[in-house]
Amino acid sequence: MTEQLGTTVSRLPVLPLRGLVAFPNMIIHFDVGRLLSIRALEAAMKNGQTLFLTAQRDLKTDNPSPSDLYQIGTICQVKQILRLPGDNIRVLVEGKQRALVHQFFAAQDDKTCIYAEVEQLEDYVYGVTERRAQALVRTAQERFAEYADNAQRISPDVELTVAEGGDAGFLADYIAQNISIEVAAKQDILEELSITRRLTMVIRLLGEETEVLKLENEIQDELKDKVVRERTGLALDQHADIIARQTQDLANLADRADLVQVARRRRIGFEFALCGQEDGLSVLHCRFQCANRHHSAHIKVDDHIRERRQSAQRQHRQPSEVPEEQKSSKHPRYGRHCL
Repeated sequence: MTEQLGTTVSRLPVLPLRGLVAFPNMIIHFDVGRLLSIRALEAAMKNGQTLFLTAQRDLKTDNPSPSDLYQIGTICQVKQILRLPGDNIRVLVEGKQRALVHQFFAAQDDKTCIYAEVEQLEDYVYGVTERRAQALVRTAQERFAEYADNAQRISPDVELTVAEGGDAGFLADYIAQNISIEVAAKQDILEELSITRRLTMVIRLLGEETEVLKLENEIQDELKDKVVRERTGLALDQHADIIARQTQDLANLADRADLVQVARRRRIGFEFALCGQEDGLSVLHCRFQCANRHHSAHIKVDDHIRERRQSAQRQHRQPSEVPEEQKSSKHPRYGRHCL
């Protein structure tokens, strides 16, 4: 560590961040898997657990060089290291101070990391009254509450911390740390040293992101309604198919009923032949009348036929008694041969 013109310049190992920006006074955790980052972490553990975190410009770069890194980052203190299965390491750090890189020193080989001479930066407030600062804080709280209503991944703890308010600089950094915006936008907030301008930038970003989230929610609702309509239409088509099948089944039953009617007519013809012409015609006439009136009439006709048969059988087996006066020779039916 050296002193240059009243400023503090430190030589610290550099850990490049991909898709993440570290802010002062914030606790963040991330996984380390690249060899360059592991070497920087090992060097930090030998140097008071202090290192310099800065974001890389291109997320696709696996081995960033000093030219791929932003000049302003955050000096952080390593709080915890957890080795994961494989070669990855989970790191918990706490941001301490904004810092500006004066010079990067590239890694010499696979056993070394990138170093940087960094200067600590201080926030400032210029030309802003206390009431305006309070108004900015309240506006930021209201915008964040609206943003949280439309976002899906904001934890209640974050909402509570923002609702409590506090220092304008801390609130701006805290909101920027916990909203889903591009790395470049977060980097712009990190590089802004004016507290009021920084909070104004956050308020503007919250408004823009809220509008985008509202549009996304509307699109999602439209897609859900479309899916519901399609499913409803499919259900109606299936219901129509079921009705069509049931109608066909009813038609088949009607055809079977016609066949049963034909069979019954044939049975009546057979009964006509058995009972004789006179009895058969009466039975046939009765069956057709009852069939046209009601289905239950068939039962009565069957009973009528059964009674006629039983009566004929009784007459054949047990002839009825003939009166004496009818047994005379003068009776045409009971002549002398019946005496």
